[in-house]
Amino acid sequence: MFDISYIAIHRMVEDRMKTDKRYLKEIEKSGRIVLSSARKMSDTELIEKLQTFDVRLDRKIFGELSKRFLSAEEMSEWIIQKQNLKFKRMEEDWIWICLTILWERWFPDRPSLEMIDDRMQEGYEKLSKKDCAGACKIWLEI
Repeated sequence: MFDISYIAIHRMVEDRMKTDKRYLKEIEKSGRIVLSSARKMSDTELIEKLQTFDVRLDRKIFGELSKRFLSAEEMSEWIIQKQNLKFKRMEEDWIWICLTILWERWFPDRPSLEMIDDRMQEGYEKLSKKDCAGACKIWLEI
C-alpha cells in the first residue's frame, strides 16, 4: 500500500469536478470542502473555521510552526495528534485546507510541499501544451 498526499487527492477531486457534472453535484451535496472553494474565504474566515475545531493560530504562531514542517499536511496531522482531536474525515480536511491556504498567503517565500506541488503541476500543464521551455523554467524555479 502507498500513501497519496492530500494535495494530490484534492487535485484529482477538483479535476473530476470540472469534467463530471454528476460528480460535482455529489461533492456539493455531501458538503465536502475543496481547496478552490476555500480559497475564496478571507484569512479571518479561515482562522475562525480553525477555531471551530479548537485550533487557535495567528500569523506569528503559524510562522513558527511552518519552520518545523515541510507541508501543511504534516502540520495538520501534528496538530490533530497533539490536541488529540477526534472528528470525521471532512472536518479533518478543513484543518489541512485552512493551513494550506494560510501558508500560501502568509509565507509564499517559505514554500510548503503543497505549494511546490502546485508549481510542478503548472509545469506539466505547460508541457501538455507543448511549451517545453515554459515547463522547464517553472521546474528550475522550484
